[in-house]
Amino acid sequence: MMNHTINEALTVLFTGNSGFYYLFIFKHTPV
Repeated sequence: MMNHTINEALTVLFTGNSGFYYLFIFKHTPV
């Protein structure tokens, strides 16, 4: 998951429900 870039995270965010799951992990993942 750390290999995923912000763009990828945003892409998943726009996909739908997975966005919430990604946001949760993204907020708990040090940038």
